[in-house]
Amino acid sequence: MANRPVGASDLDWGFNPSGKSGAGYDPLTGVLEGLGHSPEAAKKFFTDPPTAYREDGTVDKKATLDFKSYFDELNRNDFEWPPDSLAHAGSDEAKHARDVGPNALGHALEAATTGSAWDADPPALHRDEETWKIMEKVIGRYNVASEDGLPHEAMKDSLARMGAAYIDDLNYSIMDWGGTGDELGRGRIFGESGDGSKRASFGQWEARNFMMLVAADEDGYQTLSAAHQVYSASGLASLEDNRDDGLAFAHNAAKVNGILDESRSHGIREEFKDDETAVIMEENKQAEWRKTLMTGVLTAGVAGGTALVLGPAAGVVATTVIPVVMESGASTISTAYGNHTMEYLQDNEYKNDPRALRDVQELERVGERGAWSPVRNYAIAIGMTQAEQLALNPEIEQSYLAGKSAISSNEKVSA
Repeated sequence: MANRPVGASDLDWGFNPSGKSGAGYDPLTGVLEGLGHSPEAAKKFFTDPPTAYREDGTVDKKATLDFKSYFDELNRNDFEWPPDSLAHAGSDEAKHARDVGPNALGHALEAATTGSAWDADPPALHRDEETWKIMEKVIGRYNVASEDGLPHEAMKDSLARMGAAYIDDLNYSIMDWGGTGDELGRGRIFGESGDGSKRASFGQWEARNFMMLVAADEDGYQTLSAAHQVYSASGLASLEDNRDDGLAFAHNAAKVNGILDESRSHGIREEFKDDETAVIMEENKQAEWRKTLMTGVLTAGVAGGTALVLGPAAGVVATTVIPVVMESGASTISTAYGNHTMEYLQDNEYKNDPRALRDVQELERVGERGAWSPVRNYAIAIGMTQAEQLALNPEIEQSYLAGKSAISSNEKVSA
């Protein structure tokens, strides 16, 4: 350690050139951060079998390892991340020393699942069969039913962005009640996304359990909700000439809305289980945010089959990349987002009076408007009569409640 930098905390002056992911004394975090900017290398890292090395750095082909893949090893709940710091234990500098490893792992997985650097500006999707298989592993590892434990806090933002990047396949996976998805033609209904990828199912239960985990967290809920709204708008826009498939898509979208809303409600109840006042305050905040999402998300055009969501509605990052349905171009997405999402904020400008307060008192109330309004506007666009809309309304309600009920059932089991 004779060449150890001096003059300041090693967290700022270590051997890691980025200065963001540890001091650099342990190479693991640096390698993972490098993979986060090297999508092809990240894919190979998480799919190729691990390599055993001798002390001199040469490959030992005869050696055996006690794990089958780097993905499995690094995602063990009991994997001990090196602190990668010489800061004094208990000091402010050392508080987050063990966060940098999981954070870097999340970045590497983002690159491996999206085919783009985790912080690419602008972000883009380059998905293929290998990226999908890695995402399938992520969903299998990180969900409410996993026996391997919850994700590290520092990974949650990455999991949310990965979920947004696969919001089309998450929706596709949910349309499989009773195993009927394929026989009822979900492949035709969802078609291909704009990046040319074909839909594949992670499994209905697996997709639901992943969304329940990610959307329980405030930022994860915001990121997935924003992604779902934009993706749903693109799907409805592409199906305006096909009423039957459009309504099937709308029912499924309402169900996913219910899954996300109830997941966040569950997260709020868990977070503030001993403070009813705090629960109400948090639900009010989420309701206000949901209203803003429905009217305030901006799409920065559509390029390469993806849309960019900008601003606070995108969650914890400035931009979130979302797959859109192939037939929807940039202008169509813009129009669809305005027409197929609720215009609640403009119609009910917030005023500090009792009536306005009642309007945002419950997360559920705003969620219901969010589930119905896109469908109502779609129904108008395809020429449905008021009588037809009246018959459709309770059906959409049941789809939304089915999503909420699925999460409520999970909550009871885990209680």
